[in-house]
Amino acid sequence: MTQIRISHTTIYRYRSAVSLKSHRLMLRPRESRELQHISHTLKASPDATITQTPNESLDRGSSSCRDFVIRIPVRHSRLSSKFVARYGIYAAFGAAAREIS
Repeated sequence: MTQIRISHTTIYRYRSAVSLKSHRLMLRPRESRELQHISHTLKASPDATITQTPNESLDRGSSSCRDFVIRIPVRHSRLSSKFVARYGIYAAFGAAAREIS
């Protein structure tokens, strides 16, 4: 299996301070037989409240969802996510499967 690392940063800038409402974040791919999650980190600036979304509101493919809230007026915000996974393609032959390289 191949290990993959994905890093992403989103920066918002505003002309004047704004109050933000809750944002729904879908930050990583769905886990499957071919894609196994190893780790995932999330950082927000300025300090934000990041909570797990209740199971009933997850998307149909069960991606990981988070709610992101900054409780003070801001002129900028930054959200950084790092994701590490193993990826492999498999072919099934009868009851056994082997990795295709």
